[in-house]
Amino acid sequence: FDRNMKQQKKLLIIDDEPAVRDMLKEFLAVDKAFYTVIVTANAHEALEILEREKITLVVSDICMPGISGLDLLTVIRERHPHIKVILMTGYNTPELQEKVEKSGCLRFLGKPLRIRELRKIISHGISEPQGLSGTLKNIRLEDLIQMCCLSGISTAIRVQLGTEEGIIYVEEGNLIHASSDS
Repeated sequence: FDRNMKQQKKLLIIDDEPAVRDMLKEFLAVDKAFYTVIVTANAHEALEILEREKITLVVSDICMPGISGLDLLTVIRERHPHIKVILMTGYNTPELQEKVEKSGCLRFLGKPLRIRELRKIISHGISEPQGLSGTLKNIRLEDLIQMCCLSGISTAIRVQLGTEEGIIYVEEGNLIHASSDS
């Protein structure tokens, strides 16, 4: 039994286009150390998965047969309000944009997707703390990292300098990964 598997974040991708599902699963597998990718073709299957799996974040197409991504978001908000949702579409209109803005999703993306942008949004979405967040000033980054490691916590530290941004990942007090824009 691997203790880390119990804490592994799970990302659910919902898209009725097999090529899009396969492409997202393949490209997002790069981050398999941080989350497991589960894919499904429709909202009905997604709802079944949401009932049996502990999903951290959902990425869903909006235009799908049966239950649309917006309708799925409504159900997720009712049954699983802690789950973050990213919606995407290839058929963006001003009316749809307005509906999505009122929906409470984490982000709204147009297709074709920019994978680097999606990975960054997912990374932030799954690493954002459930409790407090904020900005620290007048503290050295090395000291902050050391405090996180000494406390034995699992967290992601988002660091910004001007327009550059990076993330430092700490898991159970161990520095495990870092990424940056450049």
